[in-house]
Amino acid sequence: MNCEMATKALSLLLYGELSFEEEELLQQHLDGCAGCREALERERRLHSLAGQFEIEPPSALLAECRQALAGRLGELRPAGTSRRGFEFMGRLREWLSRLRPAGMLWKPAAALGLVALGFFGARLGGVSEPVASRVRYVEPAPTGEVRIVLEETRQRVLSGRPDDSRIRELLLAAAADAED
Repeated sequence: MNCEMATKALSLLLYGELSFEEEELLQQHLDGCAGCREALERERRLHSLAGQFEIEPPSALLAECRQALAGRLGELRPAGTSRRGFEFMGRLREWLSRLRPAGMLWKPAAALGLVALGFFGARLGGVSEPVASRVRYVEPAPTGEVRIVLEETRQRVLSGRPDDSRIRELLLAAAADAED
């Protein structure tokens, strides 16, 4: 690990976002690099100072941001999405935003509805394999764009008889790997 990589990883270290291996590599680099240790201390002080202040955003800011986002989403309709389907989602969102029933039953009912929608949407949408993804890091560009790096894990299920050569190879690999 070089100094540039180490300084980029310091905030991730302080937030506990590094994998065990990445943290070990960073710690080894820090053990031998006084400049990066100083950078870590500066980063710790900065995080400490930032944690001391609480900023209360203007109350209208959230509504303005939502309106701006809705406008941008309307402009950036995903490719392959029909205008009618996109308009339906907009109308649904508008209708749901008008529903503000009193009482605490709204939140659990909405959560249950979202779970059901996700379940049936996945069944009808033809999701073929489970995918777990995690945002590794976000990098802003000078052009205003954002680059998001995801770590994705896909699961596959293979089945067969133990005398099948492919199954035998996988069984032997699993037996040889202590983590499997």
